[in-house]
Amino acid sequence: KKGDQMYYIDTVTSQVEAFDFDGATGNISNRRKAVSIPTSDGYPDGMTIASDDSIFVAMWGGSAVRRFNPVSGELLNVYKIPGASQVTSCAFGGPALDQLFITTASCGIAPEKLEMDEEKNAGHLFRLDLAGTGIVGLPANVYKL
Repeated sequence: KKGDQMYYIDTVTSQVEAFDFDGATGNISNRRKAVSIPTSDGYPDGMTIASDDSIFVAMWGGSAVRRFNPVSGELLNVYKIPGASQVTSCAFGGPALDQLFITTASCGIAPEKLEMDEEKNAGHLFRLDLAGTGIVGLPANVYKL
């Protein structure tokens, strides 16, 4: 059932953890490892969930967003972000939720490196067009606080 899973990224351990989520009570249970990412691929930072239940994880220091099956932990796709190593987060948008918006950071990068090809796009916003792939996001949940 959609909306019955919650995910937590632990950047320090390079893991994404999953929980069962009860939307009626707000309770979480059944903590388990969903994805373990080698540090050679960067560090998991922000993420979003697609309608097929796959998760898109921004990789700080990895110049990419990685798409995983959170049940099996299988890596499904790697979307390289040219000229930006510090990928911070991603979110679906657009009328059909088939556009993935990806944020990056330039903080901590020496000014001279920002002029070089490997970091020339640091701090920029990217849009990945997923139209026609069948991969779309989920509408945002609205919560009353």
